Parts: sequence; structure tokens; C-alpha cells
Amino acid sequence: MFFVTAADTKFYFFLPYTVAQIERFFPESRLLLYDLGLEEHEAQQLRDWGVEIKKWHIGPGDSVTGPNRFPRALHKPSVILDALERNPNEPAVYIDADAIPYKRFDIPTGFDVAVTMVNQDDLAWIEKNPKIEYNGIFNTGVILFGLSERRLVFVQEWMDRLSVCLMEDEVSDQRILGLMVEECEGHNRQEYDVTRKFNLNGEEIDVRLLVPEEWNLFAMRCAVLCRNPIPPSTTNVLHFKGGSLHLKLDFINCMYMGRMDIECKENHESTSPSRYIASVLKL
Repeated sequence: MFFVTAADTKFYFFLPYTVAQIERFFPESRLLLYDLGLEEHEAQQLRDWGVEIKKWHIGPGDSVTGPNRFPRALHKPSVILDALERNPNEPAVYIDADAIPYKRFDIPTGFDVAVTMVNQDDLAWIEKNPKIEYNGIFNTGVILFGLSERRLVFVQEWMDRLSVCLMEDEVSDQRILGLMVEECEGHNRQEYDVTRKFNLNGEEIDVRLLVPEEWNLFAMRCAVLCRNPIPPSTTNVLHFKGGSLHLKLDFINCMYMGRMDIECKENHESTSPSRYIASVLKL
């Protein structure tokens, strides 16, 4: 099993956590990172930590947000496809740069691709907000891949559909993947932990719908909104998603409020919150 992510310099802050957590819980696994615009010293530090880095060009509109502020992440299926083609004999875990493994886990079996839908509380809210529902009810921050070549067929279709819609203001990786999953036979928005068939040109691709609280837990909800802010013992991946969470100070607050057991590589700026706050305020 190997891990895949992609990041530019805005997301470098999260990577020393990801590297440390993978070393901690998956010492036998590799992290393959697609460099979307890291500073050279950041990339060199990651190499020193044993991260495999591949430079990846993105277009000018790849990561911009549309009128409704949805990130587009148009690069995502292409980097995933490249990673899977380069590593055909290993299952894979794709994680966004702000999604961090929280404990050791094994990839389940019996599927080609596995994704997470929002939980039922979020779903009820999203269905009342058409502008938000337009972006889909699936989050692409954590995706698991089995070993069959059908995983390549699915990701290629995802990439092809996304390329056809590039001129739409609100098209995103998440919207297109969500539309594909909702095409699966027997898909039901109220069901989790089930496998459904996605039919493509006569080929059946097994798509697993994962339990979001286990595989893609939104960390701010856990830290701030829940009565018990400590992540459940079943949580595999914490996702520090959302516009405000991309501010490093919010990330630190989330860590402390949630009392989250996440390790970090030494000498990273976040290991000293007071020093980081001082640097932000230029004290």
C-alpha cells in the first residue's frame, strides 16, 4: 500500500504532520507527492524525509474557486491516474494535503474504488441549499483504490468527463466524481458501507461507499462542534478541510481544542504555537 497526495506551498504546512503520521503507523509504506508549486527548500526537506516527489504542471484555472467558492482541483484525477499507472501492483490511498492519517488501518477488499459521502446531518443541510448541492455530496479528499485495472478505467473516465466541462465556472473534481457515483446501480443517499456497480462501456466497476466518520472525518466538527471533541477510536483519517481551516492558526486551534494525537516532524514551525503566532504577527 502506498499514499498519494498533491500540494503547493500553501499546503506545505500540513505535510510534516502527514509524513510523521505515515512513518508512525505505516513504516512499510511510501508517500508519493505531486509538487504543484512547492518552494525548493520545502521540496528538499520532504526529500530528506524520504518522500518521493514528482513535479506536476497545473493550468492557470486548476485550483481557483468559482462564484460559489468551490475549489476546482482539476489536477486531482490526472495525478491519481499517473500514480496508479506507475504503481500497478499496490493498493493506494489518495489523501488531500490537508487530510492526515490518524491511526493504522488496512484497506478493505472487494472494491475497485472507495469514496466517502457526507454524513446524514450534512446531507440534510446540503439538500436544502441547491448551490452547495451542485458541487456534490461526495468528498474527494480521501479515496481508496484496490488492485484491479478497473480502478484505472474509473479514474480515466473521471478525468475525461472533467476535461469536457472545463469551461463551466463551477465544475470541480468533486462534482464530476459525485455525478459518476450517483450513476451506480442501486445508489441510495441514505446508505453507507455498501458496494455498488458503476457500468462503463460494458465493464462493471465496484465502487465502495465508505463511512465518513471513519475515513474522512472533518476535524473542525470533531474539535469544535461535538460534545466529545476527541476523534472516535474508529477514525482513520482526519480532514482539516474548509476555507478557514487552511489558515495555520486555525489548524493549531483545532489541534488543541480537539486534543488530537497527531505527531509532526521535528523543527516544523507548528511545533511551537507561540513562535508561529509571533511569526504571523511579525513580533
